[in-house]
Amino acid sequence: MIKTVFPGLSALVIDQVLDLGNLVRVMARTPPGGAACPECGQLSERVHAYHQRQLADLPVGGRAVIAQVRVRRLVCVTATCPRRTLREQVPDVTKRWARRTRQLTALVADLAVVTTGRAGARCWPGSAPASRGARCCGY
Repeated sequence: MIKTVFPGLSALVIDQVLDLGNLVRVMARTPPGGAACPECGQLSERVHAYHQRQLADLPVGGRAVIAQVRVRRLVCVTATCPRRTLREQVPDVTKRWARRTRQLTALVADLAVVTTGRAGARCWPGSAPASRGARCCGY
């Protein structure tokens, strides 16, 4: 049921869902297993520490959703690798350094295109004006 309500978080293990009134907080973690070092490619499962990420997700029932995701900081096991530790990434959920899930980012981008489409069409060279006498951008 939880995977149906939060499809953008399906790559995570959801531990708890908290109802905080106008906010839904999802406590999640990455699934067990290793991650490859971005420098040498060696798979590592040795945990050095844990790190919390907060990601905004698609709203549910008109309420904002924040996913608090626990990711691991792993130790690279290759002795000659210049990178000693690496943060586990969740590419199915979000991009590196992102504050939103991929699904919410796509929705925001779609909304930006839809809401600026008519105004942008008026400024596009060679396009028909939106109304009589409505010209912008010098065209």
